[in-house]
Formats: sequence, C-alpha cells, structure tokens
Amino acid sequence: MKKGDEKTDLAATPELLGAIMDAAIDAIIAMGPDGRVTASNAAAERIFGYSSGEIVGKKLHQLLAPERVHKDFERASPAFQRNGIGPAINKTSELDAVRKDGTVFPVELSLSAFAREDGWHAVGVLRDVTARKAGERAARQNEQRLQDWFEEMPIGLYRTDPAGAILDANRAMVALFGFPDKASMLRINVAELYVDRVQREVFHREIELTGTVRDMQGRLRRRDGTEISVLISARLVRDEDGSIKWFEGSLQDISGRLKADTEKKRAERLEVIGQLAAGIAHDFNNILAGIRGFAEYLALKKHADPAVTAAGERIVLAMNRASRIADGLLNILGTEVHSPARIRVEDFVRRALDRLSSIQGKGVHIDSEISCGDLEVNADRERLEAALDALIDNAVLASAEGGRVVVRADLGHVEPAWAFAPQGELNGIWARLSVTDQGCGMDETTLDRIFEPYFTTRGFGTGAGLGLTRVLGIARQHGGFIAVSSHPGQGTNATIYLPL
Repeated sequence: MKKGDEKTDLAATPELLGAIMDAAIDAIIAMGPDGRVTASNAAAERIFGYSSGEIVGKKLHQLLAPERVHKDFERASPAFQRNGIGPAINKTSELDAVRKDGTVFPVELSLSAFAREDGWHAVGVLRDVTARKAGERAARQNEQRLQDWFEEMPIGLYRTDPAGAILDANRAMVALFGFPDKASMLRINVAELYVDRVQREVFHREIELTGTVRDMQGRLRRRDGTEISVLISARLVRDEDGSIKWFEGSLQDISGRLKADTEKKRAERLEVIGQLAAGIAHDFNNILAGIRGFAEYLALKKHADPAVTAAGERIVLAMNRASRIADGLLNILGTEVHSPARIRVEDFVRRALDRLSSIQGKGVHIDSEISCGDLEVNADRERLEAALDALIDNAVLASAEGGRVVVRADLGHVEPAWAFAPQGELNGIWARLSVTDQGCGMDETTLDRIFEPYFTTRGFGTGAGLGLTRVLGIARQHGGFIAVSSHPGQGTNATIYLPL
C-alpha cells in the first residue's frame, strides 16, 4: 500500500470503521446537511436507549436534545448548511441530552464539521458526564457545608499566610476584633493585632518547629484598642514542594474566664484572710476588755495625781479606736446582721448627707440623685451607715483638689464593673447605693487589690486600709455585694447592691 493511498484504502473498509466506532466508549453520531443522523455507534445506542434503526434518519436535535433548545438548533442550521460553521462547531461544550425514556442528563459534546459532495456534515462525540457532575455537585455541597461550619462556629477561625496577611476569617473572628465586616479585617496584617510582637515570634518558632500550636495564651488588641486575652491553636499547612502555604487555626476569647478566675482567687484569699482576721480580732477584743477595765478604773477614780486620771482617759479613747478596728476585722467575714429593721432608703441617704454637710466647704461638692420612691430595705442602720460613710469618705479623699461627689439611690440590674464580689445569682432588680467621684481614679492593678484588708493607696497614718474591706463585709451581711468601676484620671464609682 502506498502512503498516498491510505485514505482510499481506509474508506474501502467500512467494516473496520464500524469496528472502531463500536469499540469507542463514548457515543459517536454523524449528521448530514439536513440535520438527520447518518450513523451512530453502539455506545450511542447504550447511552441514549435507542437501537441503531431508531436513530439513523431522524432529526438529531428532535431525537436527542431537550425541547427547549430545538429552536436554537433550527436557527443555526442554515449557516451550517452554507459554510459548515455554528456555535458548537470545533468546540467541546457541556449541554443536556434526552434519553429515549425522556430522562434528561448532562453530556460533554465535541463537534466537528467536514464537507462532502452533498454539503456539510458533522460528527459529534458525546460523553455521559452524569457521574462526574454528581461528584462535582457533591464536592460543592461539601465545600458549602465546610464554609457554613467555618462561618457559624462560635469561636474565631482564621487563615493567614506566613507573612501575616489574613486570608480568611469567620464571623466570630471579625466580631471578636470589632471589625465592621470581613473585608475590613482582611486588609490588615495579623501582626497589628499583637500587643507584644515577641508573642508572635514565639508563635512562629513553635508552629514552624512542631507544625502545631495548642492553647497558647496571648494578648491581642481589638480594632478600638482594647486588649483581650485569647487562647491560640493553629496548624501549619505546606504545599507539594514543602513550602509553607498558610497557618490556620482558632482564637478563643478567655478574658471573661481569666477575670472570673481572678475574682474566685480573690474571694478565696479574702475568705482565708477574713477567717484569720476574725480570729485575731476576737483575741484582740479579749485583751482589750481587760485593758479597758483598768483604764476606765483609772479614768473614773479621782486619783491624787491628775496626770494619772488624764492618762486613763487617753487610754480609754485609744481602746475605743482599737475596738473599732477590731470590729472592722470582724466584718471581713460578713457575720450576721445584728439589728436588722426596715429602712426607707431615701431618708437613710438624706441623713447621711446631713451628717457630712461639713465637708461641702472643703472644695468638694456633694450632690444626691435619689430615684427610688418609697423603697425600703431590711438592714442594720448603723452598719449600713458605716458602709456608706466609708464610700463617701473615699470619694472625698480621692477628690482632694475639689470636684463633685454624687450619691445615688435607685433600683436597677447589676452593671458591669472591674472589681466586684458577688454572692449567688446576679439576676433581677436590686436596691443600689452608689457613690461617684471625679477624682484620680484607679488602674487595673489597684482595682485587683481594693478589697484586701490593710491595702491602702493613702499615705502612712492616713487610714487603716479596712474601708472597702469593711464595706464588703457589711454588704455581705445584708445578702448583697459591692461593685467598683474606675479608670485613671476618670474617677471612681462604687455601688452597694442590696436585695429587695
């Protein structure tokens, strides 16, 4: 056989062409100039459910295409008959086809045109892509489920590249750092969130060395500048050549948990100190009782030496002051109220202000805001007066350069505070006695210690450091608690919460 005769010889063996077509796993269908099927293979019969006799001679688009596209085929037919061109010629495209039983299924069609003496013909290779499409659909659904899971997780999830660019962040992550939307957060570098850049370096060393980081504690900064404590867990993802693609992980805000732990430890510490202080106070009172007896004897007895009588009187005064300190120690544990009675809150507050009216002339102006009506609480008047006096005294001392102190009495819910010592549930409405000043305020370190016995910010000799400790004990005696909020340079608010 000569090389130039290959085409003629191959065409002279139709049985060979038929064998080749029937061996193909994809459907092969030939179409004449009038759009009718001129040939088909066994795969076409299997895929479409027709026998060869049912396919050949039929209009291709009417037999195998959905009715909705019939008009498209008819519009393209004149151009194809004239010059063999059409929107699907010499292309591979995906479209729907129809089986004999009427079911519609997806196919991939590769269509070519060729000219013969009677005009332009076309041959198409069709592959049933039902399984592939189902796999793609399942993959999309899985991807959507993962994306939904990613977005709906209540803890912050993120992905960053090694340079710190944020590639993705879920809704919880965006909300945690106070960004208005995801796009805003993706514009920053994760390094901008770290309070201490050294922590980021430690994170990088750990994850590059081990591939994972688990529950690493860190301090990060929100968009508004406030700092939060978080637990960071992450893993390193590499590409096929071993290079780092990204870090992905989670962030959990533990600021509230750490604060609760701090409050619990403080309460436990106060409990231990209170028990020790109460024991000391009892022993101290026993000793004072004996000394007071002898001192009162000296003060009352008309001694020949007036100096001895005067000394006795001074000893009694010192004993009284020592007894008050001992009483303050006893209040740390919050023992039972001694003389409870119904007290009208408005009258109680106004009497307290009358007692302290002399302070008004010392550069500090004391105002009241009372909005509790005829509210009454069950309380020991003397002890509650001591608690309110201590708060006002602290406020006045903090306003040494002058300013306004406001004493409020109202009803309300528990409001957030930095330092507080609650007992039991905080829900519901409480009677509130609060004192607010415009003084120097306190930082977080000071607030963490304000309820400790003998802790004071005043100079030596200006206080025993039992004021707020005693207020806490008195509040607890009444089934309530105290909460304190303060910022340096912005004053302080202290509120006693009492049950109704």
